[in-house]
This record gives sequence, C-alpha cells and structure tokens, in this order.
Amino acid sequence: MKRLSVAFLPLLFILLATSCKKNPIKNLNVEESWVYISSGNNGVNFSNFSSVTIPDSVILISNRQGSNNYETNALAQSMIAEVKTTMQSRGYTLTGKNNNPDLGISIARIDNSYTNVAAVNGWWDPYYGYWDPTFWGYPGFGWAPTQFVFYNTTESAWAIDIIDLKNTSGNSLQILWSGTIRGEEIFNSQAVPLIVKGMFEIAPYIKRN
Repeated sequence: MKRLSVAFLPLLFILLATSCKKNPIKNLNVEESWVYISSGNNGVNFSNFSSVTIPDSVILISNRQGSNNYETNALAQSMIAEVKTTMQSRGYTLTGKNNNPDLGISIARIDNSYTNVAAVNGWWDPYYGYWDPTFWGYPGFGWAPTQFVFYNTTESAWAIDIIDLKNTSGNSLQILWSGTIRGEEIFNSQAVPLIVKGMFEIAPYIKRN
C-alpha cells in the first residue's frame, strides 16, 4: 500500500497544479471582456476641423419586432451627453446642424437576435460533447441519423461615426472615423462613461490641437 501511495503522488501533484492554474479569459471582468474596434481614414488631420454637431437621438439597428428607428430614452441621452463632453474636451465646439458644422457624429445602438441551426452527426462532429457517441453511432456504420440543434445568439454593440461635413462632394458624405464596442452589459447607463472613454482612447488623434 505504501508503494501505491508513493506512485500516485506525482499524479496527484499534477492534478492539483492543473486545478489551480488560472484561466486568463475566464477571470476577466465584464469591462475587460469588451472589444473595441477603430477604423479611420488615413492621413486625416482632425485639427483642421473646429465645430461638431451631434443629433439628439440614437439610431437603433435591431431585428427585433417593435423596434423604433431612433431612441431618445435615458440611455440614449447619456450616450449623447458623454460623446459631447468628450468632443469638447478634445477642443471642438458644439453647434447645431444649421450652423454649418465641420463634423457630424452619428451614434447607433445595435441590438440583434439570431436563431441558428447546427447539424450534429456523431462524436466526430464539431459540436460533439453534448451527446453520447455510443448512442449516435461511430464513423463508418452509417446508421446514426442527422440531428439539428437550434440556439439563439445576440449581438450587442455601440457604433460611433464621425462624418466630414466641411468637405462635401455632391450628395455623398465621407466617414472619417468609426468606432465600435461589442460585449455584454454595454446597454447600461452606468457603463456609458467607460464605454465612451475606451472608444476615444484608441483614437487619440481625434483632437482640435
């Protein structure tokens, strides 16, 4: 019995070490899991612009029934106010759209829900792990029927576009910069300051001087 105990000590140590190993993704908090995306027109000098206008509503992009095209609720107003404050801190003057502003800012909230389907044929399928392979069959036997799994996914995001209103060409407008954030719990007024701060921190070149 002593020999068995000694022989299993290395295995026990490995199991304990593995169980104590941290998963860096699993231990992220909500804010750390947010994904920021920034894209802009290369070569744009934002110091050439001085004034900006921001609508008093947020565009709603959603495939849910009963959705409106624009939002003016508390969440939308908090987002608009935070973007205004940020642009002012970058040296820009807020003005109305009828005062020939240099820049326009569009804010959109994306809230989509999708129903997906996956075909599951057996343990060799990428979704293997939910069913017993001995029940569905092994490759080569061919008797396991194809099963379909339905599951829902959601898309939650904020998108901010900065549009050039100073240098227009015909009926077309040029987007100078686009910023997007995706993640969980981003439709929360308390999270708005962190969201806007993070989106503009990845674009430090957006400033008057």
